[in-house]
Amino acid sequence: MGVLYAPGLYSIVAFAFIFISCLPLLIASHYDRELPCRNYPQINLIIYWSCMAIGVLNLNVIAKSTGYEFIDIFSFDGVIAIAAKSTAIRYIENTTANSGSPILLAVSLWLIFRVALKSSDTKAYIIFFSFIPVLLYTVLTTEKWPTFLSGVFYFSGVFSSHDFKSCIRLVSSKVKYIFLVLALMLISLSLRGANDDSPLHSLQIMFHYVFASYYGLGYWLVSFASEVELSLGSLTFIGPLSYISDNVRPAGVYPNSYYVYGNVSNIYTAFRYVIQDFSMFGVFMLNVVLSMFYIIAIKAKYNTFANITKVWLVFSALMSANVTTFVHNSVFLAIVLSILFFILPTISFKPKKL
Repeated sequence: MGVLYAPGLYSIVAFAFIFISCLPLLIASHYDRELPCRNYPQINLIIYWSCMAIGVLNLNVIAKSTGYEFIDIFSFDGVIAIAAKSTAIRYIENTTANSGSPILLAVSLWLIFRVALKSSDTKAYIIFFSFIPVLLYTVLTTEKWPTFLSGVFYFSGVFSSHDFKSCIRLVSSKVKYIFLVLALMLISLSLRGANDDSPLHSLQIMFHYVFASYYGLGYWLVSFASEVELSLGSLTFIGPLSYISDNVRPAGVYPNSYYVYGNVSNIYTAFRYVIQDFSMFGVFMLNVVLSMFYIIAIKAKYNTFANITKVWLVFSALMSANVTTFVHNSVFLAIVLSILFFILPTISFKPKKL
Protein backbone atom coordinates (compact mmCIF):
# COMPACT_ATOMS: atom_id res chain seq x y z
CA MET A 1 0.00 0.00 0.00
CA GLY A 2 2.87 2.38 0.70
CA VAL A 3 4.16 1.90 -2.85
CA LEU A 4 0.70 2.53 -4.30
CA TYR A 5 0.14 5.61 -2.14
CA ALA A 6 3.31 7.35 -3.36
CA PRO A 7 4.65 5.43 -6.38
CA GLY A 8 8.15 6.30 -7.50
CA LEU A 9 11.81 5.56 -6.96
CA TYR A 10 11.85 6.11 -3.20
CA SER A 11 8.87 3.84 -2.52
CA ILE A 12 10.27 1.11 -4.78
CA VAL A 13 13.65 1.27 -3.01
CA ALA A 14 11.90 0.96 0.37
CA PHE A 15 9.80 -1.98 -0.83
CA ALA A 16 12.84 -3.80 -2.24
CA PHE A 17 14.82 -3.32 0.97
CA ILE A 18 11.95 -4.47 3.20
CA PHE A 19 11.24 -7.52 1.03
CA ILE A 20 14.87 -8.67 0.95
CA SER A 21 15.55 -8.02 4.64
CA CYS A 22 12.34 -9.81 5.70
CA LEU A 23 12.78 -12.80 3.40
CA PRO A 24 14.01 -15.03 6.29
CA LEU A 25 10.79 -14.25 8.18
CA LEU A 26 8.68 -15.17 5.14
CA ILE A 27 10.48 -18.51 4.98
CA ALA A 28 9.96 -19.09 8.70
CA SER A 29 6.22 -18.35 8.36
CA HIS A 30 5.78 -21.58 6.38
CA TYR A 31 6.45 -23.51 9.61
CA ASP A 32 3.40 -21.95 11.31
CA ARG A 33 1.29 -24.94 10.32
CA GLU A 34 3.38 -27.09 12.69
CA LEU A 35 2.57 -24.82 15.66
CA PRO A 36 -0.62 -25.97 17.44
CA CYS A 37 -3.46 -23.40 17.41
CA ARG A 38 -4.75 -23.23 20.96
CA ASN A 39 -8.31 -22.21 21.77
CA TYR A 40 -8.19 -19.77 24.69
CA PRO A 41 -10.92 -19.46 27.32
CA GLN A 42 -13.01 -16.35 27.55
CA ILE A 43 -11.34 -13.69 29.69
CA ASN A 44 -12.21 -13.74 33.37
CA LEU A 45 -15.01 -11.41 34.45
CA ILE A 46 -12.98 -9.75 37.21
CA ILE A 47 -9.96 -9.17 34.99
CA TYR A 48 -12.09 -7.81 32.16
CA TRP A 49 -14.02 -5.23 34.18
CA SER A 50 -10.91 -4.26 36.15
CA CYS A 51 -9.14 -3.44 32.87
CA MET A 52 -12.19 -1.52 31.67
CA ALA A 53 -12.17 0.49 34.91
CA ILE A 54 -8.47 1.25 34.40
CA GLY A 55 -9.26 2.50 30.90
CA VAL A 56 -11.97 4.79 32.27
CA LEU A 57 -9.55 6.01 34.94
CA ASN A 58 -7.20 7.02 32.13
CA LEU A 59 -9.95 9.21 30.65
CA ASN A 60 -10.17 10.92 34.01
CA VAL A 61 -6.40 11.54 33.89
CA ILE A 62 -6.83 13.22 30.48
CA ALA A 63 -9.73 15.39 31.66
CA LYS A 64 -7.89 16.47 34.82
CA SER A 65 -4.70 17.31 32.90
CA THR A 66 -6.64 19.82 30.78
CA GLY A 67 -8.30 21.47 33.76
CA TYR A 68 -11.67 19.75 33.42
CA GLU A 69 -13.52 17.13 35.46
CA PHE A 70 -14.38 13.54 34.59
CA ILE A 71 -18.08 14.42 34.40
CA ASP A 72 -17.30 16.73 31.46
CA ILE A 73 -16.62 13.79 29.13
CA PHE A 74 -20.33 12.94 29.26
CA SER A 75 -21.37 16.18 27.54
CA PHE A 76 -20.72 17.18 23.94
CA ASP A 77 -19.51 20.63 24.97
CA GLY A 78 -17.20 19.07 27.55
CA VAL A 79 -15.64 16.73 24.99
CA ILE A 80 -15.11 19.64 22.58
CA ALA A 81 -13.49 21.73 25.31
CA ILE A 82 -11.17 18.93 26.49
CA ALA A 83 -10.16 18.09 22.91
CA ALA A 84 -9.43 21.75 22.11
CA LYS A 85 -7.37 22.19 25.26
CA SER A 86 -5.48 18.94 24.59
CA THR A 87 -4.60 20.12 21.09
CA ALA A 88 -3.45 23.52 22.36
CA ILE A 89 -1.25 21.94 25.02
CA ARG A 90 0.36 19.55 22.56
CA TYR A 91 0.96 21.90 19.63
CA ILE A 92 1.26 25.33 21.22
CA GLU A 93 2.93 24.43 24.51
CA ASN A 94 4.79 21.53 22.77
CA THR A 95 4.22 18.98 25.53
CA THR A 96 2.38 15.67 25.96
CA ALA A 97 1.40 16.43 29.56
CA ASN A 98 -2.25 16.32 28.55
CA SER A 99 -2.06 12.71 27.36
CA GLY A 100 -3.19 9.85 29.55
CA SER A 101 -0.99 7.62 31.67
CA PRO A 102 1.24 5.32 29.56
CA ILE A 103 0.83 2.54 32.15
CA LEU A 104 -2.97 2.76 32.12
CA LEU A 105 -2.99 2.87 28.32
CA ALA A 106 -0.84 -0.27 28.26
CA VAL A 107 -3.46 -2.15 30.28
CA SER A 108 -6.22 -1.08 27.87
CA LEU A 109 -4.16 -2.21 24.89
CA TRP A 110 -3.45 -5.57 26.55
CA LEU A 111 -7.19 -6.05 27.08
CA ILE A 112 -7.81 -5.62 23.35
CA PHE A 113 -5.10 -8.17 22.59
CA ARG A 114 -6.54 -10.63 25.11
CA VAL A 115 -10.11 -10.56 23.82
CA ALA A 116 -8.83 -10.92 20.24
CA LEU A 117 -7.21 -14.28 20.95
CA LYS A 118 -8.89 -17.33 19.44
CA SER A 119 -11.82 -18.36 21.61
CA SER A 120 -15.00 -20.33 21.05
CA ASP A 121 -17.07 -18.45 23.63
CA THR A 122 -16.00 -14.78 23.62
CA LYS A 123 -19.05 -12.64 22.95
CA ALA A 124 -18.92 -9.94 20.26
CA TYR A 125 -19.95 -7.20 22.68
CA ILE A 126 -17.02 -8.10 24.95
CA ILE A 127 -14.65 -7.34 22.08
CA PHE A 128 -16.56 -4.19 21.13
CA PHE A 129 -16.55 -2.68 24.63
CA SER A 130 -12.82 -3.32 25.06
CA PHE A 131 -12.12 -0.71 22.37
CA ILE A 132 -14.14 2.07 23.99
CA PRO A 133 -11.54 3.43 26.48
CA VAL A 134 -8.87 3.67 23.76
CA LEU A 135 -11.23 5.19 21.18
CA LEU A 136 -12.40 7.79 23.70
CA TYR A 137 -8.73 8.46 24.43
CA THR A 138 -8.38 9.46 20.76
CA VAL A 139 -11.43 11.71 20.87
CA LEU A 140 -10.36 13.53 24.04
CA THR A 141 -6.71 14.04 23.04
CA THR A 142 -7.26 14.23 19.23
CA GLU A 143 -4.31 11.82 18.90
CA LYS A 144 -4.57 9.28 16.06
CA TRP A 145 -1.90 7.10 17.65
CA PRO A 146 -4.08 5.30 20.29
CA THR A 147 -6.65 4.22 17.70
CA PHE A 148 -3.87 2.96 15.42
CA LEU A 149 -2.53 0.98 18.39
CA SER A 150 -5.94 -0.51 19.15
CA GLY A 151 -5.98 -1.97 15.63
CA VAL A 152 -2.41 -3.24 16.02
CA PHE A 153 -3.19 -5.02 19.29
CA TYR A 154 -6.45 -6.49 18.03
CA PHE A 155 -4.94 -7.93 14.86
CA SER A 156 -1.86 -9.08 16.76
CA GLY A 157 -4.17 -11.17 18.94
CA VAL A 158 -5.92 -12.55 15.85
CA PHE A 159 -2.73 -13.31 13.90
CA SER A 160 -1.03 -14.82 16.95
CA SER A 161 -3.75 -17.37 17.66
CA HIS A 162 -5.33 -18.32 14.32
CA ASP A 163 -4.07 -20.22 11.32
CA PHE A 164 -3.70 -18.37 8.02
CA LYS A 165 -7.09 -19.32 6.57
CA SER A 166 -8.90 -18.41 9.78
CA CYS A 167 -7.10 -15.06 9.86
CA ILE A 168 -8.19 -14.21 6.34
CA ARG A 169 -11.78 -15.18 7.10
CA LEU A 170 -11.88 -13.26 10.37
CA VAL A 171 -10.21 -10.13 9.00
CA SER A 172 -12.59 -10.12 6.02
CA SER A 173 -15.55 -10.22 8.38
CA LYS A 174 -14.20 -7.17 10.26
CA VAL A 175 -13.56 -4.94 7.24
CA LYS A 176 -16.80 -3.06 7.87
CA TYR A 177 -15.41 -1.74 11.14
CA ILE A 178 -12.67 0.10 9.25
CA PHE A 179 -15.31 2.65 8.25
CA LEU A 180 -16.12 3.19 11.92
CA VAL A 181 -12.44 3.79 12.65
CA LEU A 182 -12.17 6.21 9.71
CA ALA A 183 -15.19 8.10 10.99
CA LEU A 184 -13.59 8.36 14.42
CA MET A 185 -10.37 9.63 12.87
CA LEU A 186 -12.31 12.29 10.97
CA ILE A 187 -13.96 13.38 14.20
CA SER A 188 -10.55 13.54 15.86
CA LEU A 189 -9.18 15.75 13.08
CA SER A 190 -12.27 17.93 13.25
CA LEU A 191 -11.87 18.41 17.00
CA ARG A 192 -8.20 19.20 16.43
CA GLY A 193 -9.24 22.13 14.23
CA ALA A 194 -7.69 21.08 10.94
CA ASN A 195 -7.21 23.93 8.51
CA ASP A 196 -9.15 22.23 5.74
CA ASP A 197 -12.50 20.77 6.74
CA SER A 198 -12.84 18.81 3.48
CA PRO A 199 -13.46 15.11 4.23
CA LEU A 200 -11.22 14.19 1.29
CA HIS A 201 -8.38 16.25 2.71
CA SER A 202 -8.86 14.65 6.12
CA LEU A 203 -8.78 11.17 4.55
CA GLN A 204 -5.58 12.11 2.73
CA ILE A 205 -4.02 13.15 6.04
CA MET A 206 -4.90 9.75 7.56
CA PHE A 207 -3.51 7.79 4.61
CA HIS A 208 -0.46 10.05 4.72
CA TYR A 209 0.05 9.19 8.38
CA VAL A 210 0.05 5.44 7.72
CA PHE A 211 1.53 5.02 4.23
CA ALA A 212 3.85 7.97 3.52
CA SER A 213 6.49 6.47 5.79
CA TYR A 214 7.53 3.99 3.10
CA TYR A 215 8.31 6.87 0.75
CA GLY A 216 10.20 8.46 3.64
CA LEU A 217 12.28 5.33 4.21
CA GLY A 218 13.24 5.17 0.53
CA TYR A 219 14.05 8.87 0.52
CA TRP A 220 16.32 8.42 3.52
CA LEU A 221 17.96 5.25 2.15
CA VAL A 222 18.84 6.95 -1.14
CA SER A 223 19.89 10.30 0.31
CA PHE A 224 21.38 9.75 3.76
CA ALA A 225 21.78 6.08 4.79
CA SER A 226 25.38 5.84 3.59
CA GLU A 227 26.41 8.78 5.79
CA VAL A 228 25.15 7.63 9.19
CA GLU A 229 27.28 6.31 12.01
CA LEU A 230 25.91 3.23 13.76
CA SER A 231 24.25 4.12 17.06
CA LEU A 232 24.15 0.52 18.37
CA GLY A 233 20.63 0.40 19.80
CA SER A 234 20.15 3.97 21.00
CA LEU A 235 17.32 4.51 18.48
CA THR A 236 15.72 1.05 18.36
CA PHE A 237 15.44 1.02 22.17
CA ILE A 238 14.98 4.76 22.63
CA GLY A 239 11.87 4.40 24.83
CA PRO A 240 13.34 2.29 27.65
CA LEU A 241 16.69 4.10 27.38
CA SER A 242 15.03 7.50 27.83
CA TYR A 243 13.23 6.13 30.89
CA ILE A 244 16.35 4.86 32.65
CA SER A 245 18.64 7.74 31.64
CA ASP A 246 18.58 11.53 31.62
CA ASN A 247 18.03 11.67 27.85
CA VAL A 248 14.56 12.85 26.85
CA ARG A 249 13.02 11.25 23.77
CA PRO A 250 12.18 14.06 21.32
CA ALA A 251 8.70 14.16 19.80
CA GLY A 252 8.78 12.32 16.49
CA VAL A 253 12.42 11.25 17.20
CA TYR A 254 13.69 12.53 13.82
CA PRO A 255 13.99 16.31 13.27
CA ASN A 256 14.41 16.12 9.47
CA SER A 257 11.21 15.84 7.43
CA TYR A 258 10.02 15.15 3.88
CA TYR A 259 6.90 16.07 1.90
CA VAL A 260 4.43 13.84 0.07
CA TYR A 261 1.54 15.50 -1.78
CA GLY A 262 2.28 18.70 0.09
CA ASN A 263 1.98 17.09 3.54
CA VAL A 264 4.96 16.90 5.86
CA SER A 265 6.10 13.84 7.82
CA ASN A 266 9.09 12.70 9.88
CA ILE A 267 8.09 9.01 10.09
CA TYR A 268 10.46 6.63 8.29
CA THR A 269 9.14 3.21 9.41
CA ALA A 270 10.80 1.05 12.06
CA PHE A 271 13.50 0.03 9.59
CA ARG A 272 15.31 3.36 9.82
CA TYR A 273 15.75 2.88 13.57
CA VAL A 274 17.30 -0.55 13.14
CA ILE A 275 19.41 0.45 10.12
CA GLN A 276 20.88 3.43 11.95
CA ASP A 277 21.67 1.21 14.91
CA PHE A 278 22.95 -1.95 13.20
CA SER A 279 23.31 -1.23 9.43
CA MET A 280 21.27 -2.54 6.48
CA PHE A 281 23.03 -5.90 6.62
CA GLY A 282 22.37 -5.99 10.36
CA VAL A 283 18.60 -5.86 9.74
CA PHE A 284 18.85 -8.93 7.49
CA MET A 285 21.01 -10.83 9.98
CA LEU A 286 18.65 -9.97 12.85
CA ASN A 287 15.77 -11.48 10.89
CA VAL A 288 17.88 -14.55 10.07
CA VAL A 289 18.57 -15.14 13.77
CA LEU A 290 14.92 -14.63 14.78
CA SER A 291 13.75 -16.96 12.02
CA MET A 292 16.21 -19.67 13.07
CA PHE A 293 15.12 -19.46 16.71
CA TYR A 294 11.47 -19.67 15.64
CA ILE A 295 11.96 -22.69 13.39
CA ILE A 296 14.13 -24.49 15.96
CA ALA A 297 11.54 -23.86 18.69
CA ILE A 298 8.76 -25.31 16.54
CA LYS A 299 10.80 -28.35 15.52
CA ALA A 300 11.83 -28.99 19.13
CA LYS A 301 8.19 -28.63 20.31
CA TYR A 302 9.07 -25.65 22.52
CA ASN A 303 5.63 -24.26 21.82
CA THR A 304 5.68 -21.57 24.52
CA PHE A 305 8.93 -20.12 23.20
CA ALA A 306 7.66 -20.38 19.62
CA ASN A 307 4.43 -18.58 20.57
CA ILE A 308 6.36 -15.80 22.31
CA THR A 309 8.58 -15.34 19.26
CA LYS A 310 5.59 -15.33 16.94
CA VAL A 311 3.69 -12.78 19.04
CA TRP A 312 6.69 -10.46 19.14
CA LEU A 313 7.23 -10.75 15.39
CA VAL A 314 3.55 -10.06 14.69
CA PHE A 315 3.65 -6.93 16.83
CA SER A 316 6.87 -5.82 15.17
CA ALA A 317 5.42 -6.33 11.69
CA LEU A 318 2.23 -4.39 12.40
CA MET A 319 4.15 -1.59 14.12
CA SER A 320 6.83 -1.41 11.44
CA ALA A 321 5.02 1.16 9.32
CA ASN A 322 5.63 3.62 12.13
CA VAL A 323 8.17 2.70 14.82
CA THR A 324 9.86 -0.20 16.56
CA THR A 325 8.12 -1.85 19.50
CA PHE A 326 10.58 -0.16 21.89
CA VAL A 327 10.06 3.51 20.99
CA HIS A 328 6.96 4.13 23.14
CA ASN A 329 7.10 2.73 26.67
CA SER A 330 3.31 2.30 26.82
CA VAL A 331 3.47 0.05 23.74
CA PHE A 332 6.48 -1.85 25.04
CA LEU A 333 4.77 -2.49 28.40
CA ALA A 334 1.54 -3.60 26.70
CA ILE A 335 3.46 -6.07 24.52
CA VAL A 336 5.28 -7.43 27.57
CA LEU A 337 1.91 -7.96 29.27
CA SER A 338 0.66 -9.75 26.15
CA ILE A 339 3.68 -12.06 26.10
CA LEU A 340 3.39 -12.75 29.84
CA PHE A 341 -0.04 -14.20 29.12
CA PHE A 342 1.68 -17.09 27.33
CA ILE A 343 4.19 -17.56 30.13
CA LEU A 344 2.10 -17.28 33.30
CA PRO A 345 -0.64 -19.94 33.36
CA THR A 346 -2.30 -18.30 36.37
CA ILE A 347 -3.57 -15.50 34.12
CA SER A 348 -5.77 -17.95 32.21
CA PHE A 349 -7.48 -19.65 35.13
CA LYS A 350 -11.03 -20.89 34.63
CA PRO A 351 -13.18 -17.82 33.91
CA LYS A 352 -16.62 -16.85 35.05
CA LYS A 353 -19.12 -16.46 32.26
CA LEU A 354 -19.95 -12.92 31.17
